[in-house]
Amino acid sequence: DLAAFEDRQGKLLFVEMAEVVARDGAGYVRYMWQWKHDSDRIVPKLSYVKGFEAWGWIIGTGVYTEDVDAEITAIKKNLSIAAWLILAAVALLLTVLLRASFQAERGRLRVAAALRGSEEKYRSLVESAGEAILMSIAGQGLYANRSMLSLLGYERADFARLDPADLIRPTAE
Repeated sequence: DLAAFEDRQGKLLFVEMAEVVARDGAGYVRYMWQWKHDSDRIVPKLSYVKGFEAWGWIIGTGVYTEDVDAEITAIKKNLSIAAWLILAAVALLLTVLLRASFQAERGRLRVAAALRGSEEKYRSLVESAGEAILMSIAGQGLYANRSMLSLLGYERADFARLDPADLIRPTAE
């Protein structure tokens, strides 16, 4: 008869197991139990119990909650390590992408500066030329040197607003 058996905290665990089965047919019971074969170490345990009506028995199985806590701690540690590794990989990738982007932008700025310098050189060359010069690049805006402006009778601002098709007629090929 296990009716008087109690754990170290005074819980009549086998009575409670019988009550759980009588009330619900099955359920969980928490109690204190010795750690495996070490009678000096008493730890929390959780058992699932269920009635086996054909024989009038109660069958149960339990787990030490310390084992569950240790497993959860190990899983959390592994997830934390994985999260840090993923974060480090993303940070590294972001660093590489940002560096490449900054290098591309620096290159673009160098090319834009070189293009402005080249445009200024060609503009100076065109302005200093003795002949009248008119430029329309890819049909986007017009540019004329002083000689051409005086020949056509336009101010620079008025001339720049003209449509290239108004001044230049394409020829048949």
